[in-house]
Amino acid sequence: MNSPAQLSWPGLPGIVGPSTDDRAPAPTEPAEPDANEVKTLLAAGPQLPLTRPADQFEAVGLFKGNWPLVIDFKPAPNSCTYVVVVVGGKATVPAVIDPDGHIGRHLFWGNFSGMSAERLWPARYRVQSETPACPSQHPAANGADAAPSPLEIYGIGAGPRAVGSITVTDLHIGPPQPDLRKSPVTWSFKTEWVFNHATITFLRFERSPRDGSIVSTPVRSFAVPSLEGSDHSGQWDAHDNAGHLSPGIHRLEVRAWDSRDDDKSWASGISNDVVTITHP
Repeated sequence: MNSPAQLSWPGLPGIVGPSTDDRAPAPTEPAEPDANEVKTLLAAGPQLPLTRPADQFEAVGLFKGNWPLVIDFKPAPNSCTYVVVVVGGKATVPAVIDPDGHIGRHLFWGNFSGMSAERLWPARYRVQSETPACPSQHPAANGADAAPSPLEIYGIGAGPRAVGSITVTDLHIGPPQPDLRKSPVTWSFKTEWVFNHATITFLRFERSPRDGSIVSTPVRSFAVPSLEGSDHSGQWDAHDNAGHLSPGIHRLEVRAWDSRDDDKSWASGISNDVVTITHP
């Protein structure tokens, strides 16, 4: 992984590039965090999008100044991919995490500057990709020529426990077309740190015929009883929370987070593997 990039707010030190928003806020920190939203994220963990445009991914999670951010992603060739983090209604300067998409799947690691490291904030982490490429590292330079570009996100996390590689990694689900009369679906993932909360969700993926957006429906979720050790695995009977078979294309999603006093890090992952469930 390369040296961390610096993310900041307009007018504050460490600026990566020009803001694409003419209404960019003044370089002052937002007044106060939303205590109810912080409480919800500590209880329920980071929230990943259920419906999203094919070129964007927005996660909601906790944030502190000087926290590291890590993203496992795959852009398309000849694209410009950048991240923007919104805290208290104020957005970071867009930070380009891949200027041309030629590397394929890889990790981005960034640090924040210009915000208090003491307070915990709810934040929106938006990753977006467009064409053409932006070798200048300034996505605004594409102007009217910019067009959406497909983007895959396999993991995102923030906080000291979220980085190293990415804390929740090596997600697998299979076989691709299981014969449920003989065996269930198997799943596995690895963690680099011990979080005190984790949830596994099996998502059914579809493409909206109206606008091409990606629609993921949680069909089965359960808490992981323990994250002791680095390897975690189990089986799924391909049924939803109501006990009905869930036909269609599915992926594995894992969200892990900490609510202890010393650390509020969070991390999440989505499998590249898919399984297609059909009626026996």
